Amino acid sequence: MEIMLEKKDTGTVKKYIYLIVGSLALVAGIIGVFLPILPTTPFVLLSAWCFFRSSDKLYKWVINNETFGPTIMNYQQGKGITQKTRIRAIVMMWATISVSAYFFVSNLYVIGIMYLVAISVSVYLYRLPTATE
Repeated sequence: MEIMLEKKDTGTVKKYIYLIVGSLALVAGIIGVFLPILPTTPFVLLSAWCFFRSSDKLYKWVINNETFGPTIMNYQQGKGITQKTRIRAIVMMWATISVSAYFFVSNLYVIGIMYLVAISVSVYLYRLPTATE
């Protein structure tokens, strides 16, 4: 099933930036499949967004991917994400931020920003519609 999104023409430099960011996000998402401390869903959604703006071939590959495609398509169609994906993303995000804040970051201002981002992303994920598995 193909989603029709309006594609805006971007300059060559922007296309390469989107391609690089999309590739890095996809690699992070793939690593997140195997490393429970790294959330997969946000990175894969970011990669699809970047590939949409830079490479038709990579965009079609990622949305037709057996593993990532259904999540991206549900999100793009406004169906949201599955409850399992939502819970996993929120738990892993909070665990990662908490470990980082405790062991690696000593600046209270930075820790506060990290937790504000976690709260914002949690609210966003919570408010997304729930897709069926």
